[in-house]
Amino acid sequence: MEKPVEIKARSGAAVPLAAGQSIRIVNTHGGQVVDLWAFRTDGSGEHMSMPHSVVTLGRIKPDVGDVLVTNLRKPLLTLTADTSPGVHCMLFAACDPARYRLLGCQEHHDNCALPARRWSCAG
Repeated sequence: MEKPVEIKARSGAAVPLAAGQSIRIVNTHGGQVVDLWAFRTDGSGEHMSMPHSVVTLGRIKPDVGDVLVTNLRKPLLTLTADTSPGVHCMLFAACDPARYRLLGCQEHHDNCALPARRWSCAG
């Protein structure tokens, strides 16, 4: 068994998986949202897409056995078990600065879209 990767609140981690491998995600504190992102590593830009998965599945809540697909509608992840007491909904976008501004937050708030460091465009 691989060593667990602990992800502190308001942070993230990358865990590479090969085809056939699995990952178990445990929310030890409950109640807090856990956003999951998945990307192909071949440089294609292909990534897990909730809108594409919703349309492919025909519902907004995944069930065990469901396959989540990419932005090119290719299979990427399969939900193999779910012991969460919560309900998963694929309609909510990951939190981002614009969401927090809409909620009245004026200062920086950690989020899934932009880390605490600032980025700028070159050229």
